[in-house]
Amino acid sequence: QKKIWLKAADAALNDVDSFTTDDGALTKQVDAFREKLLAANHWNSDYRALVEEFVTLQASVTPEQCLDMAQAGIDACHEQLLYRIDDTTTVPCKDVFMLTSGFPKLETSTLQGGKAPDVQFEYGLPNPVNPEDTLYGMDAIAQIDAWYQYGCIETSASVLAKSTLQQEQHLPQLLSRKKIVLLGCTAELGPAKPWLQIPGVTVLGVARGGAKLDALLDFVTTHSPDDTTFLY
Repeated sequence: QKKIWLKAADAALNDVDSFTTDDGALTKQVDAFREKLLAANHWNSDYRALVEEFVTLQASVTPEQCLDMAQAGIDACHEQLLYRIDDTTTVPCKDVFMLTSGFPKLETSTLQGGKAPDVQFEYGLPNPVNPEDTLYGMDAIAQIDAWYQYGCIETSASVLAKSTLQQEQHLPQLLSRKKIVLLGCTAELGPAKPWLQIPGVTVLGVARGGAKLDALLDFVTTHSPDDTTFLY
């Protein structure tokens, strides 16, 4: 896994002169990430800090460089998957796949939300005392604190949920014309529905067809603003 991250990070420096004038800061940032990654010996405890630093690195470069990083990571993943032809010959699975069938084309459909955008966007939480009631703002934050005190949610979940509620009025502006890719977008604990409630967001969902996807499409029609787009 370290090899994959190293190749992805190094790709940030590909054709750097074509996109931006690098004063050496990006090179230093990549080198610092490489050192921390190579020094990480306790993956369970080091993983979160490494992810944060890697995402910061992606946010520091141009969209073209970020795509280079993603492609380099995918290529490195493919190189790690090996296909044994016989007892003496092993080749990357990608080469075998490309020579036999190639990559299949994925058909996509587009669905727009069916409701007018809210004047003031808000996330709400179902009231555990009265399921027909919805908690907003400080009431929702207080409920998250209560769940945390009861041991129902972890510290990280509590912190991130409260941060989201505190920043929710800025989310439509921050995420306008952004594209969010969700793998397994119909997972029960996944973030598809919260993302699809934000005005102006485009969500690219990857999932198998079936009842769960049908239910998510119904949700988009009834709960998503009409300037929110779902590609699936």
